[in-house]
Amino acid sequence: MALVKTGPGGLKDALDVITDDAVHFFGFRVTGIDEKGGATSLRSKFVKVCYIGSGVSTMERAKTSGISGAAFDFFASCHVQFTTDDLAELSEDSIEKKLRASGGAHQVQRYDFTNGAARGPKVVKKTKKVGKVDYVAPDAAYDSRGDKKEPTKEEAAASAKAERAARENAGAADKLEDSNIAGYGGAAHEALKLKAAEAEVNWVGAGSKPGIEIWRVENKKGKFGVAKWPVDQYGTFYDGDSFIVLHTYKAAACGAAAAATEAAAAATSASASDDAAPASEALQFDLYFWIGKDSTQDERGVAALKTVELDVFLGDKPVQCRVVEGSEPDRFVQLFNTGGKGMIVLNGGIDGGFNIVKPEEYEPRLLKVKGKMNAMSVQQVEFKASSLNKGDVFVLDGGLQLWQWNGPEANPAEKRRAQQVVLEIYANRQRGDGIVKTPIVMDDNDDDDFWKLLGGSPDDIQDADGDDHAVEKFEPHLYRVSDAGGKMEYERVAVGTLKKGMLGSGDVYILDAATEIYVWVGSGANKNERRSAMFFAQDCLASNDGDHENSPITRLHEKDPVLPSGFRNCFSDLTNE
Repeated sequence: MALVKTGPGGLKDALDVITDDAVHFFGFRVTGIDEKGGATSLRSKFVKVCYIGSGVSTMERAKTSGISGAAFDFFASCHVQFTTDDLAELSEDSIEKKLRASGGAHQVQRYDFTNGAARGPKVVKKTKKVGKVDYVAPDAAYDSRGDKKEPTKEEAAASAKAERAARENAGAADKLEDSNIAGYGGAAHEALKLKAAEAEVNWVGAGSKPGIEIWRVENKKGKFGVAKWPVDQYGTFYDGDSFIVLHTYKAAACGAAAAATEAAAAATSASASDDAAPASEALQFDLYFWIGKDSTQDERGVAALKTVELDVFLGDKPVQCRVVEGSEPDRFVQLFNTGGKGMIVLNGGIDGGFNIVKPEEYEPRLLKVKGKMNAMSVQQVEFKASSLNKGDVFVLDGGLQLWQWNGPEANPAEKRRAQQVVLEIYANRQRGDGIVKTPIVMDDNDDDDFWKLLGGSPDDIQDADGDDHAVEKFEPHLYRVSDAGGKMEYERVAVGTLKKGMLGSGDVYILDAATEIYVWVGSGANKNERRSAMFFAQDCLASNDGDHENSPITRLHEKDPVLPSGFRNCFSDLTNE
């Protein structure tokens, strides 16, 4: 093989080089373009192609498969890869179909095959220098928060009627646009979404009483959808899947401590009390979609769209949050943290998640237990000695023998949680056919069978991988999304100590809180601002800054009576109603 040409061009430049008397391996970039509310998003898509010319001999064609792996590896990762001897497959229309088929739920509006948009000047967020607390919104939303009186039934009904009328007259129907969190549109658009949500049989009864409900994205008979997750599996996730988790609770019990306590109680029973909530204790909802690291793009897209659908079914009331495996917020982990359940992430997915394996035939696995007392997680890790570290507890599951290995710097809560995991696995195995041995607890490294199964030696143990609840000092950044100046702008308005007066009802704000990103929607924000907010949160914060790639993104409304503590704590004077 020989390198023929490199350059910044697109598909046309590549086609100018290929000939019919040779086999060509080439890669090029296509730019996906979204334009929303005056803001433009550019998404790079990479394509690899092996083109076999019509004049290539049979012998040369046969050699192609033997070298294609190495040739394609030269171009690193891509979104679409294919081999063809038909020039028609190298048309823009044909390649666009392949890109859209691989793109999952989110589909860009159009593609630029010249790569010109990507080579042009990049759109950067506006980051004018601001002081610590000098910005104040002219229409501050929470100036009187804490002093507001509860509206009467008549006032609440009148307000709801006015808001509904405003939505219905907002404009003509819009084409439903995909989003990671939510979509907005005219009356016909909203009616279509509601009709689709009501048609989903899996939503029947959802959110009708306090508790937790979970659905998994599944592909049955070639059609993606959701299926209810078995109650006895609540807290167990698979890294090859995507899940939707709904937490329903009473408004009167949603103070920081009370909410955590009720969530834990709900997780223990995995169902809600049959007692109806008093009228004064309206139900509130936290709606998550959890994305496993190995879940497919289609599964991720379906999880996002179905989350929007469930949100519509519940009257747009839930606080929504995208959660990526390994970056779960504490409040999510806490949902599963009592009754010996807890959150556990295992390898695999829908194809193998429920395969029944006898203990004596079991493939060994290594589980890592990490966290603090009220936020503990269990994660399956690579089966090797170097996965061990001194700061956590590990469970070696050998099928007929279980070991609990306690790192010398592990905290007591991690040891207790690991013990729960071991005892639960042990109890389940006792009901099988195999003779399961009594679990072994290791506070040192003196067990030859442990090392024989795992491989390696104590020398492979790593140092503790960080404090379980220490967060690097970070000053929160507040950004405003607004088109008040005639075009959609995204600017940083404050850093460090934030005040509630910085949040204005007429705009949308993005709060970068280091471990989580919040999108706060003012009640007077227009449709373009609401749409662009998620675009900026995901593309500008998550992608451009790099270190937010997997951060949870939570959408909030000005009228939410309860704001998450992670959001409130970034403001020195903001409290719940």
